[in-house]
Amino acid sequence: MNTNLPKLKELAQAAQQNQYDPVALNDYGMAVPPATVLELIAEIERHRLIEAEGCKPDSSNRPVGGHTADAPTMHGLDKAEGCQPDLINAPFFYALAGPDGKPHYDDFCVADNPADLECHEEGITIVPLYRHPAPSTQTADLTDVLPTVAVEGDQLVIRITTECLLHAVTCSSQWPVDETGAPSRINNGPLLIQEIIHELQREDEQGTNAMHRMFDEAALDAANNGSEAVDYDEVQP
Repeated sequence: MNTNLPKLKELAQAAQQNQYDPVALNDYGMAVPPATVLELIAEIERHRLIEAEGCKPDSSNRPVGGHTADAPTMHGLDKAEGCQPDLINAPFFYALAGPDGKPHYDDFCVADNPADLECHEEGITIVPLYRHPAPSTQTADLTDVLPTVAVEGDQLVIRITTECLLHAVTCSSQWPVDETGAPSRINNGPLLIQEIIHELQREDEQGTNAMHRMFDEAALDAANNGSEAVDYDEVQP
């Protein structure tokens, strides 16, 4: 799937130059809806868990084709403000950690059952990597978590906030679920952000990588689906 990035940039530039033109702003907003970007981030993290560092969660935690037959439909972003699943904060994936407390992600160092991990060396402990999310006590404000999009020089820049990542993890239909159909939870948000930044900076021989291609595909999906709910930075000429 290829994305017409020149057209996307053209729409963004038109919106930038005509900030009081509702037609131009709407055309640009339809190109990159936040819901698509958040779904994309969740898919990126799912692939990272499976491939990036040898961490391979049980496939039963992930719906085939987005949902399992028995699992309830995942929360969409249109329902994210009320996304408060009734779950316990119990760990479901574990890793061996060194004396510094940092987990190791090699295949033999991770398991969904702590009994499967051998912890014989001094200073080595078993730590939970991921937990089922506990019920939220606050209602999320989506107006504070929308990604921003801007044209900077010859690049189309999409900025993602920490809150966007959290929404992506807990509310995306692409995020893996446990045997009860509940969304899995990231236990270390700052580490996740660092890893996504690292992946974005790691270019392959073609000058791109899987993460960038996923952004391209998301932009095309956005153009096909349409949305008015997107903020953009004002870029000075």
